[in-house]
Amino acid sequence: MLNAGRMDRLVIIQRSTATRDTMGQETMSWATHASVWAQVTPVSGNEALKENRDVAALLAKFVIRFLSTVTAKDRISYDSKYWDILSLREIGRREGLEIMAEVRA
Repeated sequence: MLNAGRMDRLVIIQRSTATRDTMGQETMSWATHASVWAQVTPVSGNEALKENRDVAALLAKFVIRFLSTVTAKDRISYDSKYWDILSLREIGRREGLEIMAEVRA
């Protein structure tokens, strides 16, 4: 059973959409798919040196009420950062959804 009291962070699930600019060129942009309350738990942080640059990555677990339309192609906007969805796992029988996501700094 989900603990609704722990879902105290408002997150925005965004979906990539194709639009056309004034010149008729197709461009990709992100639009809000859903705004949901979530329990956010930091899982780990990782820092590495890539191409002579420090690259930091944070991993977090987002638990939301079940939403069948969320896919791994979506992303999460939370805490002024964009989190790439790595995996989705159903909790119970469509009771909730556990989303593992990563952000690079």
